[in-house]
Amino acid sequence: MFKNFYYILISILLINILKVNSEKLFDNILSQFSLFTFGEQKLTVNNIPGRIAAKSNINLSYVSNIGNSLFSVPKTCDALDGNYKYTIVTNGYVKTDTQTSVFNGNIASSSVNSESQSFNHYKNCGHIVQKDVIDWDEYKDAVTYISNTLANLDDTQSGQVYNDNYNGLVVTFGLSNGVSKYVMNFGSILSISNFNYCNSNINTDNVDVNSVTIVFNFSDENVYRFISFDNLRNYASRVIYNFALKFV
Repeated sequence: MFKNFYYILISILLINILKVNSEKLFDNILSQFSLFTFGEQKLTVNNIPGRIAAKSNINLSYVSNIGNSLFSVPKTCDALDGNYKYTIVTNGYVKTDTQTSVFNGNIASSSVNSESQSFNHYKNCGHIVQKDVIDWDEYKDAVTYISNTLANLDDTQSGQVYNDNYNGLVVTFGLSNGVSKYVMNFGSILSISNFNYCNSNINTDNVDVNSVTIVFNFSDENVYRFISFDNLRNYASRVIYNFALKFV
């Protein structure tokens, strides 16, 4: 998926391939994660459907589930075979304030936070204390370049986001047959708006999931909340959540 996504970027932006370390983008690591940052992650959302990785610490508030929407991956670690075996990876610690369920893989962190609540692991999965599961330095230049490039994409006007006093943060987004590239710029609404929950309405219109790439750009310097599009289902694997300033 990431290889296809890279070629899509080239077709949109005429990127000079010599400017990035393309070999690292073509491997099978980066494409595994829904959220990949070099800074700290502080996430408050009920459900995080995919895998997450951070070079710094990961702090979870009221997160019930992580990785439960990886539909093509077995639920238990004894059946992962060639699938990526981690759902959470950090070179710091991972802390949760509730008993978070982790699906489809292990947790890997370089240290353990003694104040964290326990995680619910599935069969033969667990918490592995190991540093440098990911070689962060090898990825930083390439990922930072791509993230900044994504942040400069024009909004394709495929949806809208606004703060409603009654319905919380409202996000509407629609896919259309014959359109393969979508960009939606959220600005810094996650950090400047006061909302308790997000109400999302995604119209997929039964568009072929393999024919689209969706970029959600955020310009927040500090991200404490994360929008979860629970009704995206299989389309979730086609979304890149881009927090460009989190790579600095």
